[in-house]
Amino acid sequence: MTDFYFSFSQCTIEYVRKKGVAVLWVTDSSPINMRDLRSCVVSHGHGHGMASAFSWDGCRDYSALLSTSTVLQFWESIGEQRAVKYCRDLLQEAVNLLNERWNIHHPSLPRSSHMSLVRLPATISKLDSTMQTSDDAARLQNILHFEHRIEVPVKCIDGQLYVRISAQIYNCLDDYRNLADAVCSAIAD
Repeated sequence: MTDFYFSFSQCTIEYVRKKGVAVLWVTDSSPINMRDLRSCVVSHGHGHGMASAFSWDGCRDYSALLSTSTVLQFWESIGEQRAVKYCRDLLQEAVNLLNERWNIHHPSLPRSSHMSLVRLPATISKLDSTMQTSDDAARLQNILHFEHRIEVPVKCIDGQLYVRISAQIYNCLDDYRNLADAVCSAIAD
């Protein structure tokens, strides 16, 4: 078994929170000399230990950092395994719902535990051609955002459009029903 010396997490996706906080955990047995670790942005705490050097760079909103302990307490209270199971189950239901609503018989592309690419119907009338492009993806993403208030990435892969859906504890199946309806509306227009 390999010794564990350090771990890093961005905290944005894992803990459903605002960007700007990461966790770097370094064990006492690490062969890395703590004095050799440097923050990319020099803090006013430079030279006063690792926590001071990495914590306060003086050029951002610190609410994400200051709320970290509350976020971790929240995740502990709901149970990480319960939350992960909810997200995985919801993602599977959402993929099934979208494929059924859009009459898609192609399997979805490989997915992670919280995200999946779901193929869109081949013809979307607000778009210009049958062979879709990244410009078409951007136009559809803007339609969904500005006309339907849905924020979802739309990607073009091998001339086909896909939505990249994600499932988090604040989502419910109605969110994906709304997405299905919005795409159907874009096709009907």
